[in-house]
Amino acid sequence: MADNYLIIGDDVYIRDREREKIRDKYLSGGDKELNYSVFGPGDMENISDALGTMPFLSDRRVIAVKEAQDLSQESWDIIASYLAKPHESSILILVVNAAFSSNKNYRKIEKHINLIKAGTPDKETMKSWIRGFFRKEGMEILPSAVDLMLELKGTEASDIKNELEKLVCYVGERKEISAEDVETVVGRSVSEDIFQLVDAINRKDAGRIFRVVNDLYDKKRRPEEIIGYVAWYARTIQRVFLLKSKGVGTEGIARDMGRPVWQIKRVVNDLAKYSEGKIRKWVEMIFAADIDIKTGVIPADMAVERLLIGLAGGIA
Repeated sequence: MADNYLIIGDDVYIRDREREKIRDKYLSGGDKELNYSVFGPGDMENISDALGTMPFLSDRRVIAVKEAQDLSQESWDIIASYLAKPHESSILILVVNAAFSSNKNYRKIEKHINLIKAGTPDKETMKSWIRGFFRKEGMEILPSAVDLMLELKGTEASDIKNELEKLVCYVGERKEISAEDVETVVGRSVSEDIFQLVDAINRKDAGRIFRVVNDLYDKKRRPEEIIGYVAWYARTIQRVFLLKSKGVGTEGIARDMGRPVWQIKRVVNDLAKYSEGKIRKWVEMIFAADIDIKTGVIPADMAVERLLIGLAGGIA
């Protein structure tokens, strides 16, 4: 098999990182300026020209096509024909979303291309990646801070990377990042959004629920993030419920969970609205919505709508 690649997945940051890793495998230094080209799906003529052009002062030329799932059928026919007899000096990188795996063109090219999956990593992988990010900066992030970051932002690498860069700027000369730092940089606004949404759910106020959700969409939050927010709250209320039943005070709960006291006080004030059974039901419904999205049973925005109405106990 020739050295051509299909990067497939929905995490934009991971896709870009994999594309750059392939580029760096074949090109270095000034070679990147002269022998690396990135095109969009509307540039088929230029893509064809680049694939047929000899590299300049290098053994290889690397050609990447972003959002290649949007190429026309005519373009895919050209690419399939090329991959059957590729040029030895050209490296083609096709970058597509996860849905492309069910496209007929995927089956046409899969035997002629190296597949690289760029899906959302699991939590343990993300934890390792976050710690590694700060090690490169000569810093350390506490385990409670890593956990809070993932609770608030999920495992979408591009979103988390932006927040990590903000944290580096925020802590300045300090070498240790705490949960309080994450709360200050990331959490306060996110927490307010979560509490507004949960309050609307508990009030069975459909209008307010969807006003909050639409505001989150306006802030570029994805459906998966909104479900993640509700999951964060459910896990938090579950833990607070347990600790409170054991006689632990608010400040003790905050220490145990590595959360700011103001946040735990807000959750404690909500406890009267919940029974152990209601909390368990919320967790089950959130889990089911997450599975529906990941397996493509229903569109993500529809899964969010159905979940929120379900958590509110149905709204007439």
